[in-house]
Amino acid sequence: MLLIMSGAYLNAEFTAEFGRFPPSFLPVGNRRLYQWQLDLFKDTSDRKVMSLPADFVVPETDARILAEANVEIVRTPEGLRLGEAVVFCLNVCRAYDEPLRLLHGDTLVYGVDLSVPDAVFVSPTREYYDWAEPRVDETGKVHIHEGLFQGSGSRDVLCGFFAFSEPALLIESILKSGNNFVQGLNAYSDIRPLELGRVTDWLDFGHVQLYYQSKSRMTTQRSFNQLHATKRAVVKSSDDTGKIAAEANWYETIPDNLRAYTPAFMGSIDTPGDRRGYRIEYLYLSTLSELFVFGRLPPFVWSQILSQCDEFLSLAGTHASPAPVLGAESSSYLTKTMARLEDFQCMTSSVHIDAPCTYAGKALPSMRRMVELCAEAIPDAAPADMSVWHGDFCFSNIFYDFRAHQIRTIDPRGRDFSGKPSIFGDRRYDVAKLAHSIVGRYDFIIAGHSRLVHGGRNDFNLELPANTYLEAIEDRFYQCEIGGYRMDEPWVMAMTITLFLSMLPLHADNDVRQMSLLANGLRLFAQMDGGSF
Repeated sequence: MLLIMSGAYLNAEFTAEFGRFPPSFLPVGNRRLYQWQLDLFKDTSDRKVMSLPADFVVPETDARILAEANVEIVRTPEGLRLGEAVVFCLNVCRAYDEPLRLLHGDTLVYGVDLSVPDAVFVSPTREYYDWAEPRVDETGKVHIHEGLFQGSGSRDVLCGFFAFSEPALLIESILKSGNNFVQGLNAYSDIRPLELGRVTDWLDFGHVQLYYQSKSRMTTQRSFNQLHATKRAVVKSSDDTGKIAAEANWYETIPDNLRAYTPAFMGSIDTPGDRRGYRIEYLYLSTLSELFVFGRLPPFVWSQILSQCDEFLSLAGTHASPAPVLGAESSSYLTKTMARLEDFQCMTSSVHIDAPCTYAGKALPSMRRMVELCAEAIPDAAPADMSVWHGDFCFSNIFYDFRAHQIRTIDPRGRDFSGKPSIFGDRRYDVAKLAHSIVGRYDFIIAGHSRLVHGGRNDFNLELPANTYLEAIEDRFYQCEIGGYRMDEPWVMAMTITLFLSMLPLHADNDVRQMSLLANGLRLFAQMDGGSF
């Protein structure tokens, strides 16, 4: 049996940045930590059990993921020490005779020898935390010690993974040791000697500092670019050399008073082949998409975060474009979106952009007509709208620094709508990108937290997480003024709908995601009462 011990809530430092939930639910690489933990044992036949706090409400999507992975949930009472919690879980599961593998909920380990029947697994560290350390006496017996130890170099510490051949003996040993887990290990080892197992890699997520360090080693990438992270920098490269050059130019030429909202730019670099790249500072922070999809921060915290988005966009708005910006007229939104839709039409025969649509049983016009109605609701850009912009100001490109109460943004567009390298554009587009993250739930779709129902050619429904928490954040957004714009203006939603319809050919690598984004555009249009902007 695999037992993931995640029955206590994260400490106050984590709660301040993510909300209140257990360690296995931390966001890591656009997934929950427990998904990575389960992947470690996907090729085993182990019965899988996870402990969770008694009052923790598992989000609907996570409940589905855990059920599909056949994970049993054990609810542990509040206030149990680790030893008590282990005994409680083993008794609830009646796991007395089957071999046990035990993993701490804040831990990932790689390169584990699963054939060892009785072992505590260790890894070297130079960190100064109160971790248990193994010592081997002259007879070869392993004894575990607790506390902060002094040393002149790295030390081996228990990394949170254990193997036991006799769970019943483990229960007895912990109980005889006053429910102290470490002392229970020593008592168990007196009868069933524990080996020292080593892992090839250990990622610890149990402290905020270590969480960000561990996460830095698990970067994600998309097909058209490549990210390589080190402790100090991220290198982004691509064979789309024009795009990379434009992004680098944006970092290099934005006004000085906007640089505090971006990572430090470390220059362009040469990469092998016909690729180009640049280097920026690695940020030990969470993106807004991670906080929105996986976190549980109260709405008043989101008001603070949105106020910082307003601060950045308002400051950007003080730097007016010195020349007219092409492509900011309402007709341009129509032209660009229709061109993308026609590209999409060439990729698929399962939908048609000129046929009427249905969303959740509600009759809608064709996609072409929807785009026309949206374009009519978007006013031509005024001179005040033309300023320094980001161009892709969505949650996945925005980090939040809780210590400084400031956003940091990455991956700028770097080009105007005509494709010319420029730091200037229609700042309203940045506002629409925020709406596509909050109201449009874009990051939930990308994270796989949606379920598509395609009932026929142009008949769709999309199941997205819906709860009072998300609705409260959305309400705060609608009440905001960001960058000098009210978020309840009709053009904000009109522009957001065109974003979802225009991005379809960019997601041709994943049919389900592509159709989910289409369905989401229909969902947003349906909410506008059939195009009544």
